[in-house]
Amino acid sequence: MQKKRFTEEQIIGGLKEQEAGARVEDLAGRHGVCENTIYRWRSKYGGMEASEAERFRELEAENAKLKRLLADAMLDNAALKEIAGNTMVTPAARRPATRHAMTRLGLSERRVCRLVSLSRSALRYQSCRTGEQALRDRLKG
Repeated sequence: MQKKRFTEEQIIGGLKEQEAGARVEDLAGRHGVCENTIYRWRSKYGGMEASEAERFRELEAENAKLKRLLADAMLDNAALKEIAGNTMVTPAARRPATRHAMTRLGLSERRVCRLVSLSRSALRYQSCRTGEQALRDRLKG
């Protein structure tokens, strides 16, 4: 993000000069900006005090944070709706759903694991059992 040349306090000070009777052309020349900038400042900061401008900046930052949180929550909700077709009780059942959400929705491994309550190590687990299925069948039967 580009650094601003003027703080809100400086902008409001310039607008106070304009309200006191200074011409827009003179004010723009003194600050080294075009007249359109002065009019844009007036539309955004007109009638404000410096403390109000600071509060306005804080509210804008809080609003941006809340928008990000809402977007994240909506994405999590969409992911859960897509992978919640079957019951996922065991880690073996959660692994495919987690991988599906990561590839299809482009979510990170950490985020999807948090959504389905699966540890990341359990997601990466690979069984080291050998082919002893025949022996197990003989013991059972």
